[in-house]
Amino acid sequence: MKTRFFLMLILLIPAFSAMVFSNEPGDQTGRSRSRGLYLGLSASNFAGSEASAADNKFIPGFSLGFYQNFMINHRYSLETGLLLTSKGSRLDAVGDLYMHQVLTYMEIPVLGECKLIRGEKANFFVTGGAYLGLKLLAFNEVGFPEEINSMDVGVDIGLGVRFRHFSYRVDVKRGFLCVDKGNPPVDYKNLTFSLLVGISF
Repeated sequence: MKTRFFLMLILLIPAFSAMVFSNEPGDQTGRSRSRGLYLGLSASNFAGSEASAADNKFIPGFSLGFYQNFMINHRYSLETGLLLTSKGSRLDAVGDLYMHQVLTYMEIPVLGECKLIRGEKANFFVTGGAYLGLKLLAFNEVGFPEEINSMDVGVDIGLGVRFRHFSYRVDVKRGFLCVDKGNPPVDYKNLTFSLLVGISF
């Protein structure tokens, strides 16, 4: 129920924004949205050699934050910002038992953006770059594990469409660092699929 409500919320916000700003003059495709807010849903799991052999499952998560876009020319731009994101996995424990490992990060992405198609009402674009995540919280049904890496670094690629005051983007993030820092560490790396809704102002 909460997931459905959240999904309806992020889909309705852009529609509301479009109605609010529909009477403003100007052509969207000729204007730059330099900053805004992101709100999104995600599905996360662990990747890696040991993760592929385990029966781990995706778990739902969220993303919330703001972004700043720097135009280079009419086709290329750079984007950065600050995002509060949740990641993790449903770990297969013993028998029919499982455990949800939930990780919360403060992420700083640095992405390049290339516009593929410039239309009268919408721009289609691709993004690619890297992110740095700092762990804020890690927990599961047992407690708060201490062997979780305090940092996450990885690659981020996406595909999206931008309208006048809002955008939709699908992202894939793959971490390079092991989530577990035990001795020896378990080869679990973050893998996240996200749907982001951007509201520009």
